[in-house]
Amino acid sequence: MPKTPTKKAAVRQAARVQQAHGTPLVRTNDTVRKAVAKRRQKTGFAWFVSEFPWLSGILTVAILAGLGTVLYNTHALSVFANHPDPCAWAQQSSGPAPANAKIVRSYSGPPPSCITNTTPGLYKATIHTQRGDIVILLDQPSAPITVNNFVFLASHHFYDGLTFHRVERGILQGGDPYSANPADASKVGTGGPGYHIPDEFPKSSAAYKVQSVSMANSGPGTTGSQFFIATADDTYLQPQYNEFGLVTTATLPIAQAMQKGDKIISITITYDPNGVPGVDNVTPTPAVTPTP
Repeated sequence: MPKTPTKKAAVRQAARVQQAHGTPLVRTNDTVRKAVAKRRQKTGFAWFVSEFPWLSGILTVAILAGLGTVLYNTHALSVFANHPDPCAWAQQSSGPAPANAKIVRSYSGPPPSCITNTTPGLYKATIHTQRGDIVILLDQPSAPITVNNFVFLASHHFYDGLTFHRVERGILQGGDPYSANPADASKVGTGGPGYHIPDEFPKSSAAYKVQSVSMANSGPGTTGSQFFIATADDTYLQPQYNEFGLVTTATLPIAQAMQKGDKIISITITYDPNGVPGVDNVTPTPAVTPTP
């Protein structure tokens, strides 16, 4: 007897049920239960690591970095305690550059403010040249930012090997990093340390008397590393240059004898914490009392 559509549908439904019951559901459930049980065996940090391995790795690095910072700041370990003093250069006299030392002539920003208008003592800069030494007495009470900048650059040997590229009208000017390389001859007069310092202009042109030392610039807000010595009366200049020191009377003739292209071998900074800013502390020769 032929099957009716209803019976055919019933047969197909029975076949689907049989196929579904033939799937190894029990085996799959066992696998899931074993995995769940295995995960439940891990708790706390171990569970977190197994569940989120990448996140736990990032957190571990962050924790170690934080611990290192704490140890560094609290000096808990000597390896973290030996960090350099950023103002060490301002608290001591400078020496010659180490042999084969790499000189930095470009910085991303000005030096830290380590010398202020209340910093005691005398800073003396000695410019060593083939014609002799030029000694400059620095005056931080009058121009603290400029003295801070000059001492920093000189202490870090920025000026070593540069030249006096301008000698005219009572002006002896140097400090351009381009002057260190003959290939940059066309650029000399335009170079600097990579940053500018604020203006500390004097009140009048009288500051530019003979022996004065000032910073050169190309306009307001452009002071960098170039400086000039007044080898004659420069009071014809407008008060638009940071004046920050004086050449000693004894070494002025050496500055006056310099020629264009003469090299700055190096600049030594001598710091006397008991000295007076801008005042030579050379002990005068005592007067001899005639014998009656």
